[in-house]
Amino acid sequence: MRILSTFICVLALGVMGCSETAGTGGSGGTAGDGGQGGSAGVGGVGGEGGTANAAHYLTTYEGPPEGVKMGLGPRLEGVEACETDTSNCVTTDADGKAQLMLPANQEASYIVSLDGRMPWMGAEVPNDVSVFLRPGYAMWSDEDVETFAETNMIPYPLTGGAVLLHMNPTRTEGVTFTLVDDAGALAYYADEDGFFRFDLAATTVNGFGGFFEVAPGDRQIEFGGTATNCTEAFGWPGDAPNRVKVPVRVGHITLASMNCDVQQGQ
Repeated sequence: MRILSTFICVLALGVMGCSETAGTGGSGGTAGDGGQGGSAGVGGVGGEGGTANAAHYLTTYEGPPEGVKMGLGPRLEGVEACETDTSNCVTTDADGKAQLMLPANQEASYIVSLDGRMPWMGAEVPNDVSVFLRPGYAMWSDEDVETFAETNMIPYPLTGGAVLLHMNPTRTEGVTFTLVDDAGALAYYADEDGFFRFDLAATTVNGFGGFFEVAPGDRQIEFGGTATNCTEAFGWPGDAPNRVKVPVRVGHITLASMNCDVQQGQ
């Protein structure tokens, strides 16, 4: 019996162990303390909203065949309009039209360009009103601009920028344009036939004028003469009454316009 009991105990060692003589039962172990809960994570910070945009519409035309003058030829397809120094670009369609989205309610500018033609710059503070604006850009050929420069003894390629100005109502005579802090620029006004001339002192019935050889940078133009109580239409607000501010680049022409009252008695 002792031999059998020993044999059974050896077979069971691999499972739970045993003893030939019965022992006293052991005491139960003490229960362990529960672990502490982890701390809650910090919530993420919400991202900032994107910048609002406003639509800006424009139309491009071939420059008139007579050369550099006021006037519009046929609509021009394939002209690129880009927010300045960005890849935000659109191209005019078969009707010469394009819609460019610009940052809303802040100073914004864009460049209108096509190989072989003088590029334009536009500037404004876009808002909901911009959907009603459709400036027309006459894309003068490089050959016409070169002929104009040679005729008027202006260096070509141009060593400065140019500005084209008008007021609303557009057909107002006697408006003067004064370029602030740039005495070296050449002032011109369009004659009754639309040609740019440097021997006129104010707008004719054509109502347009501006400057060539303007130093690059942000420039301000003051409207005077028969123009009073002006606010910007195309361009940025100036730092004094009747002034508009625009960006200028070498070899580009910048469009600017003001909504003004007409001085009585002129």
